[in-house]
Amino acid sequence: MQHLLSSLKQKLGPRQDKVIFAIYLGGAITLAALVIVPAALVLIAVSQQIAAQKASLQENLGGQNSFKEALSSYRLSESKINILNESVLSKNRNLELITALENTAENNNLEQKITVGDYQNIASSERSRMPLQLALRGSFVDELNYLQTLEKMPVYINITKLNFSTPAGNSADINYDVSENQPVSLFITADTFWQ
Repeated sequence: MQHLLSSLKQKLGPRQDKVIFAIYLGGAITLAALVIVPAALVLIAVSQQIAAQKASLQENLGGQNSFKEALSSYRLSESKINILNESVLSKNRNLELITALENTAENNNLEQKITVGDYQNIASSERSRMPLQLALRGSFVDELNYLQTLEKMPVYINITKLNFSTPAGNSADINYDVSENQPVSLFITADTFWQ
């Protein structure tokens, strides 16, 4: 190779530096065109594929992470769910609920009338809903105590309507003095759940 360059220098004479530079430049351009540019294009395509694969994996893991979070949340709530399941009574225990409601009213010195509706099946569930209406009469404080006891009962009662009214029947009488143990009526509409 050395011999080839020296013979080329002798033949070219004074223009030799320019020619050698042109040959090197042409070789570099040829090398770039044949090797470097295709390699760079391949690297760009591979990096785009890697980015797309990374996005796809993150998307798939995102769903997996939300599943893990849901499972973790369920495990934290599982004991509460069991308490809720225990609060749904079996249908043969409706007399037990009515007796508990009567005892609660009696313990709070209230007159009570209970109206129980028919069981209504809940779609796509083994449970039933039974509407319940409670009409109570007594002092306001005793009725509040009744509601607190009702809240603590180990049965799920979903109160949908709660209405206090004075003896005159006016539920909006804001001047009525409840501190004098004057009778107040309380009407409750609720749903109970059974299995």
